[in-house]
Parts: sequence; structure tokens; C-alpha cells
Amino acid sequence: MVSFNFKMFENNYYGEKWNADFQKWAELGKKTQKAIPNSKLVEVANTGHLPHIESFDQFIKPLIVFLKQ
Repeated sequence: MVSFNFKMFENNYYGEKWNADFQKWAELGKKTQKAIPNSKLVEVANTGHLPHIESFDQFIKPLIVFLKQ
């Protein structure tokens, strides 16, 4: 699961909406995975929008396993 420090958003106009939307992302990933046949959800901890760069080993290993199936 991705963790994020929201302190920088607390005092701006979008802070409340950002926090609410971010909390939904984890559930959205699970719902999306269930809707796609033969899919698999892999949650990469402490990673943002670039898991293939930020956490290459955590990204590539499950991808290779999945593609070999």
C-alpha cells in the first residue's frame, strides 16, 4: 500500500478533496482488478506513479510471474 504524507495539502484549497480521493484509490484498485478477468493486483509499498522506476524489483518480479502464466 502506498503511504503519503498529506501535511503539505492541509492548508490549501484542494487538501480535503485530495485526502478523500486518495483514500478511495486503494479500493478502486481492488474493484478494477475484480472487473478484469485473469488480472492480478500487486500493491507496491512506498511507491508513487512510477513503480517500474521507483521500486523496480517489486514491480518486475510479479510482472514476470504473471506474464509466464
